[in-house]
Amino acid sequence: MSICSTLNFFVFLFTLIQVETLYGKTITGINPYSSPFILNASESHIWSELTLTMLPSGDLSLTRGGIILWHSNTAGQGNCSAANAKCYATLQSDGNLVLYSGATSYWSSNTAGQSGNILKLSGTQPYISLLNQGIIKWSNLNCTTDQMSKILSAPAERMYGIKCVPIFTGAEVVNALLNIQGSLLSGQTFDCKQAQLKGGLLINSAKTGQLDADGDPVFDPPKNITFINCNITSPVVLSGMGSAPDPVIRTASRRGNPAAYVKKIRANAPSGITINQSHIQHAGHQIYLSPGVNRFSLLNSVIEGSVESNGQALYLETETSGNFIMGNTFNVKTGFREQIAVDGSSNNTIVNNKFLSMAHGGIGLYRNCGEGGTVRITGPINNSITNNIFIYDNVAQATEHSGNNAGSLGSPFSLSQPTYSTAVMAGMRDGLPNWFRLYKWVLPADHCPLDAGLSYGSSISDYDHVRNNGIRDNQVVFRSGETFNNVGQLFALGLAQGNAAIKDLVPGFVFALDPLYWGSVSRQTASKEDPIVNSPNVFWNNVVVKTPVIKRSACFLPNKWGGGRYIGDGTATQLVHTAIGTPGCNGLIYHCSNGVISTTPSPNNQITSPSCQSTPVGFNCVGPKGGPCNKTVTCPAGKKMIGAYGGCNLQSMESIPLVISDLIQIPAGKGSTAGDHCWMGTQMIGIGAQYFTQSGASSMTYGCSGDKAKGCFISGAIYCQ
Repeated sequence: MSICSTLNFFVFLFTLIQVETLYGKTITGINPYSSPFILNASESHIWSELTLTMLPSGDLSLTRGGIILWHSNTAGQGNCSAANAKCYATLQSDGNLVLYSGATSYWSSNTAGQSGNILKLSGTQPYISLLNQGIIKWSNLNCTTDQMSKILSAPAERMYGIKCVPIFTGAEVVNALLNIQGSLLSGQTFDCKQAQLKGGLLINSAKTGQLDADGDPVFDPPKNITFINCNITSPVVLSGMGSAPDPVIRTASRRGNPAAYVKKIRANAPSGITINQSHIQHAGHQIYLSPGVNRFSLLNSVIEGSVESNGQALYLETETSGNFIMGNTFNVKTGFREQIAVDGSSNNTIVNNKFLSMAHGGIGLYRNCGEGGTVRITGPINNSITNNIFIYDNVAQATEHSGNNAGSLGSPFSLSQPTYSTAVMAGMRDGLPNWFRLYKWVLPADHCPLDAGLSYGSSISDYDHVRNNGIRDNQVVFRSGETFNNVGQLFALGLAQGNAAIKDLVPGFVFALDPLYWGSVSRQTASKEDPIVNSPNVFWNNVVVKTPVIKRSACFLPNKWGGGRYIGDGTATQLVHTAIGTPGCNGLIYHCSNGVISTTPSPNNQITSPSCQSTPVGFNCVGPKGGPCNKTVTCPAGKKMIGAYGGCNLQSMESIPLVISDLIQIPAGKGSTAGDHCWMGTQMIGIGAQYFTQSGASSMTYGCSGDKAKGCFISGAIYCQ
């Protein structure tokens, strides 16, 4: 043994002797601890660098290297002393951590009735906690009586920063705006027990004082905080690096690396915040998720009241992503806007909700442009809007012709066009100049040019780029009992193409390999009339009913090559779409449970199994001037179709997966021509290209109809298995 090793050994031995001398028995324990756990006076449990000690004074203390991390602050209580040594700590079988003096308790975690709680020690906050199935039931971050008194006495219309978890009985009323800043309370649960948070909530990232390699401030975001059984008066605001027009956001968005910007803004924003089984009363303000907020969940709650004229019940700002809006009732009176705005927000799950105040529409998908000079990168893509119920007073409310009806505006944006209080509008702005003037909110000039000068995002295209969204199984109900046949006007695309006649995918064109980079449309040449702007999307089985059917939701699997597809509740699939656009497997099994997708590894990563393979068969058809073409493509013997990829009057190959590019032909002289259309089986497709999910058939008819000057063509491939 070396001299250093020998010295370290004696230091360790001396430390143990000190512990034995000062506190008595020392036990090297495991962490976490489960019931029964007892720590008598003068005993210590050591785990790693942490020491939990029941002091003779009656204080339970957690230390690291002699420094107190936490203590129960109960010295002298319970008639504890070194002389009688009758005090002890125990984690009871009912889940309560209690300090006793003899048979009398003098402190507890107030967690009785939570059998299965375990005691966990940590070198970072929270230092000591009780967990049950991974959920924190109590920790040293719980507010003390004094801290609760200060929270409850904070005046209204003031912001009050909290650094502890309030302990509610249900009778409390908090008048101040509660501010949770930074990661200190990450992982905690706020159970209001129906207490009132009348000042609202602000949950925001804290500046660390450091700068990243780009010179942007680094933030410390709060994560995985849950609010349950709360009565909240708005505002409810989640904020990361700032709002979209803030200088730090604007500067970061314009550095020329859009993918890095999106990654940064999301990493610095609140993540995993949940509001569940709560009531949110809007009083002029809204629920607002600032740029980058991700994995926010609004579950099983009621949202009602009213918002100021240009507000919505819920606003998902640019670059927000992966949020869950499920099982809620929205009944918010808006001035002229829709209930939920999906503004450049992606990968959200909006399922199983009920919408009651539909005078100005339900859900709008769009992407703002130019405000504050900030470049918006991501479009409203990969969102699942499924199995929701939209309740109108009557048909007149749904089809009202009104210039103040923001939830209904289609394309082109003109007051001379009929407008509707659309249940779901996919593409509701599309670069409209003087957007707010239309709603009598006077601004001096068009915002859109303010972000010009770069080669990506809203800097080169002012349009919405609503793509690869699933809008399926939604129901419309009229309280009047009326019927309404034009379902497509209630579930509409900005191109005024609904789903009354289109049962699967809206006609469209996918031209960008990277959904964060819209490099193929220029501000000068893109047209609101061109179907490349807002497609493909899945519109399927949206219906008007007299009595809504309560059912579980299917799940949407988006695919950047062509909209996406649904799988049924309780089912699973390995067959998805690979990065190159073909049907295939990626080593995961996708499971659907009531609208939510989860994944598990496939056995032995079977991406090469027969169920993951398909054979492409190409097809081409050129129509003469003024005339159509009609043909049939057939799978090899014994195989059935699982998908089809087609291009209609393509001008270039950039929209086609490279793996089938050799099967696609573009005849000379054939270009994108307004009015042309193509079909694949029963599916109509517009100018451009897209993928369809097909199943069961061994062949497919296809064709096109062209104008008198150029004719038409369609080219693509079916996938057979």
